[in-house]
Formats: sequence, C-alpha cells, structure tokens
Amino acid sequence: MAAHPRCPTFTKGPLSRPLPLSRLLFLLLLLLHLEACDAAEGPAAAGEQLVTTPAAGQQQTLATTAGSQRNSTPAAAIQRPKPPQFHSPVTFGSEHDNAWAQDFGQLAKGVSLKASSCVPDNTVIHTMSNSIDWKMVELQTRRIASEECFFIRFVIITLDDQAHAACTSNPALQCSRYYKTYGRAEYLQGSYIEVVFLKLKSLLAMVQQGLTAYFFDADVVFFRVPQFPPVDTFDIILQADAYDLPCEFKKIPKTDNPPYVRPECVRPSVFNLSTNTGQIGFSSNFKRAARFLEDVIMCGVRMKARRGNQYCFKVALLRMRSVRLVHLSSRYADHRWARQYLNDTKIKFMTYHAVLGHAGRAASNKYQVLLKALARPQ
Repeated sequence: MAAHPRCPTFTKGPLSRPLPLSRLLFLLLLLLHLEACDAAEGPAAAGEQLVTTPAAGQQQTLATTAGSQRNSTPAAAIQRPKPPQFHSPVTFGSEHDNAWAQDFGQLAKGVSLKASSCVPDNTVIHTMSNSIDWKMVELQTRRIASEECFFIRFVIITLDDQAHAACTSNPALQCSRYYKTYGRAEYLQGSYIEVVFLKLKSLLAMVQQGLTAYFFDADVVFFRVPQFPPVDTFDIILQADAYDLPCEFKKIPKTDNPPYVRPECVRPSVFNLSTNTGQIGFSSNFKRAARFLEDVIMCGVRMKARRGNQYCFKVALLRMRSVRLVHLSSRYADHRWARQYLNDTKIKFMTYHAVLGHAGRAASNKYQVLLKALARPQ
C-alpha cells in the first residue's frame, strides 16, 4: 500500500497586519487538509497509542457504574462446584455378559422342552434373588407348592452363594448362578441399578432362544398359577402402575379372572404410559423383542443420571410405537391399592406384588406385607 504523503506542518505566529482574502482562504484549506491527514493516518500509523482519560467530572460516574455492575453479576455467572459425574454401572456385550447369557439361554431352552399341564409350550417363568431376599422367594410359591407343572418351567437366578446353596438344596427348583455377587442395595444406589437391568438381560437371553419369557420380582407371591394368554394376543404384557378399579369391576365381575385388563381401565403415569416391570412377559411372536430389550439395556448403559429400568423401558416404548402392549389385570395385584381389598374374598387374586414406594423398599418390610397377604382366606 502506498504511504500517505507527509502532511505539512503549520506554525502559528503573531499577525502583525491584516491578511488578504486569498491568504485566509489558503489557511482555511490548509487546516482542512491537516484534519484529513489526522483522520486517515490515525494514531497507530504514527506509532502512537490512543489513551482516553475521562474528565474529572466523569471519573466518579464510571467508578459508580463499575461497582453497580459487580453487584449485579447474575447468579449463573458465579462459579459453583459441579456435582460428581454419574457413570452408569450397567454393562452389555462384555465377554462375561455374553457367556452368561448364552448359558442361561440354553438352560431356559431346555426347561421349555419339559412337558407341563399348566404352562403353555415354549414358555418359561423366572425370578432372581440374593440371600437377603431369599425369605421372600420361599413365600413366593407357598400357595402353589403342590403345582409341579409350574415348577418344571420355573427358574431362579441366584445372586450370591448363600442363595444358590438354598436354591439347589430344594430338588423342585431349577437354579442359575449369576457370575457376579450382589448384596443389599438401597433404591438407585450401589448395585441396585445393575440388578434391575439384569432382569432385562435374562429376558433378552430367553427371547433370543425363541421363547415366551415371563419374569416376576422376588417380592411377588403367587396365589395360583397365572393364566397365560395366547402368544398371538400381545407383544409385551406387564403390570400397570395404576388401575381404575371401579372401571374394571364394572367391566369384569370380581369373580372373573381375566389375564389382562381393558385399556380404558388403566391409569397412565410418566410419559403417558403405565408400566411396572415387576411382573412382565414377552411373547415368542414378538419378532422385535430382542431389539426392544437391547434398546432398554443400552439406555441403561448410557444413563447420565440415576434412573431405574422403568424409565428406560418407557423410553424404548416411545421409540418403538408399534409394540402391542397389554396390561395384566388388577388380579395381578399391587399392594398400593390392593391392600384395601385383601378381605374381599370375591376377588380372585392371581399374584400380589409388595410395591411399597421408595421409602419402604427394605426386604423386611416387604416380607411382612407378603406374610399378611398370604394370611388372606383362600
């Protein structure tokens, strides 16, 4: 770029006599030229620094403004310590996971081939327990202890050595030891999240063998052998969060024992869905069952906050809207509402689930609830 021509300097001096008009015009043009040079070159071109010093009257105003800005700093700009990042303990696809899933799937396949007069062909029921919950497992099948046709299709996943020893000591039971050991865990703490996703891994291992798979939590007691609906009537069948009981009792007499409830008698909850995976089944006709369960499990693997499997199950349902979701009837009871009907012998409960909410999940509390439920007249 061509350099600007050197701007002429002008030195003021005393005027000894009046200037002619031409001289005045020359001076005026010179002043305008000097101003144009200053504007074009700027302070940087001359190697100078531009320093602006506020007038004395402005300094107090600037100081006051700066102080008010410091005092009005938004809360979001204040640096606060971040909470520790949550790392989901759920794993999927590891060497141990795959080896156990293959072994358990083959065990379930063998169980499904055994003849049963009360469980449909190609159908297996299972639960899981550690030694802490084993007392509940002993209550679980007390009412149907004589139903050999049920136990021949029933498998228990044991979560520690004591539970496995107790399971294998009963020749009527079929047991599968998980490769990890799980003890007591509070809601959404410790190994709780791993355990609740384990039921989905076991269901996945079974559906990959082409089975109709049912899972019941250890805190579910059987009053009688469940009624298993035809596999072509559902993809997933499970317990609802809440029921509109007047609606259901109006539609179906109390003395009837249907396997599932009418959709209009189910009360939705989170995501406008009503699900409780404590009692759940997958049909062998559900061709995308493995994909669905993988989606639920991977949601657990990716979790950035403490959430249980119920949340991920609902997310998977929203992603796969074509699923034929059917709810078990209120005869597969939830303690939160069924306790008021325990003395109503007209209602033929099939199961009773000791759902106590987050504050009452201790095994000892659930055990007492199940004892009281089993005291109900048959």
